[in-house]
Amino acid sequence: MLIGGERRLPPASTARPDDAERLRSRRRFTVAGAAGIAIAMPVLAWMISLGTWNLLQSGFFTDFYDVQARALFHGHWNVPAGVVQIEGFFVKGHTYIYFGPFPALIRMPILLFTSSLDGRLTQLSMLLAILVALVCTGRLGWKIRNLVSSAPVSVKETFLVAGSIAVVGIGSVFVFLASEAVIYHEAEAWGAALAIAAFDALVGFLVRPSTRGLVIVGALTTLDLLTRVSVGLG
Repeated sequence: MLIGGERRLPPASTARPDDAERLRSRRRFTVAGAAGIAIAMPVLAWMISLGTWNLLQSGFFTDFYDVQARALFHGHWNVPAGVVQIEGFFVKGHTYIYFGPFPALIRMPILLFTSSLDGRLTQLSMLLAILVALVCTGRLGWKIRNLVSSAPVSVKETFLVAGSIAVVGIGSVFVFLASEAVIYHEAEAWGAALAIAAFDALVGFLVRPSTRGLVIVGALTTLDLLTRVSVGLG
């Protein structure tokens, strides 16, 4: 500001160079994480589409969640026996599936307006799950880094972060899951993604406890249990 025609700097108490450097470091870390995601996602999209880049393919056992969503629209859990075949279990004249409903729930906004995509959303759902996993891995990495170091993010570290995020996508079990678009792999992909998201939220809650943080941890854990119970319990 100008005081008496002379430019004065803000008082030392309001100048926060540490905060500015922390903001720059977070920006570098975020850009590096985004670069890692940008490396991994096209590879996974190519794999999951069988090299065709068509992410709306139908296939064997790709319609369970669509059928489940349609059943929920009508207020019940039972599904047509002919669709789920050996994966259904018969109770009092009705057929049910043991798969958790979360992947069906996220389809509902689309299926509410069209039936042309029934059985063709598995690939997109799996890619979205992997994207969630990679984003939350980056968020978790930043939180853990802050617990062990306050040093500025260096250029070397940005390359390490980008490479690490890319490896989580294309050097882990996600590669196997992307090898086939099928509801078994979709359930595992969302189970892993929501588990990572829950861990990210949990670390955030432990660092800065709040009611909101606790609710988010509980919600993500619940969604994970509603996707793949074994993963959610883990």
